Amino acid sequence: MFVSSGYLTATMVDRKEYLLKIPNKEIEEFFKEVVSTWLEEIIENYSADDMYMSLKLMLREGSYDKFKENLESFIKNSLSYYDFGFKEPERVYKAFLLGILSIAINGFEVESEMESGYGRLDVVVYPKDERYGKYAAIFEVKRSEDEDKLEKLAKKALEQIRSRNYYEKMLAKGYKVIGFGIAFSGKRVVIRTSSF
Repeated sequence: MFVSSGYLTATMVDRKEYLLKIPNKEIEEFFKEVVSTWLEEIIENYSADDMYMSLKLMLREGSYDKFKENLESFIKNSLSYYDFGFKEPERVYKAFLLGILSIAINGFEVESEMESGYGRLDVVVYPKDERYGKYAAIFEVKRSEDEDKLEKLAKKALEQIRSRNYYEKMLAKGYKVIGFGIAFSGKRVVIRTSSF
C-alpha cells in the first residue's frame, strides 16, 4: 500500500524479498506523527468488521449503500485533523483510502495507480476470482481547501472515471464496476457513486 502511493521505496533483495525504506525525512515525520495516530484511533474507535462485511457485500452483489455509509463514518471519525503540509496532499488521502481498503486481503486485490482506459485510476478493489464476487470498485480522490466545493469535486471525480474510461480494464476482466468520486477537505468528505 505505502509503496504504491510513494511513502516507501522497495529494493529487491532476493526474488521474493524486498527491502523497504522511508524515502525522506518529510515522510518519516508523516509516519511518526500521522500514521501512528491513525492506527491508534482505528484500533480504539472503529470495528473493521462492519467495513469488511459491507465491502464484501458490495463486491459480491453490487449493493454499495452500506459500504459508502461506513466509509464516510470511518473517514469522519478517523482522519486526523492535522494540516499535512505536503506538496501533494491528495497522496495522503489516497494512502488513507488504501489503508482502509487493505482490510479486504483474503480473496480481493487492492491496487493503486493502475493504468486503465486513458490514464491511471487512484485506487481499485476487486475479487481475485468469481467465487468472491463479480463487482469491482474504482475510487477517484480529490482534495479541496474549500469545503463548499466538495460536492462539485466529488461529481468531477466520478465524471473523470467515466470520461477517461477507468473502468475499461475491469470490464474486460468480466467485472461490473461501481465508481466512487470522493472529495476531501480535512475531515469533511463527500462521496458520489455510479455504476458503469
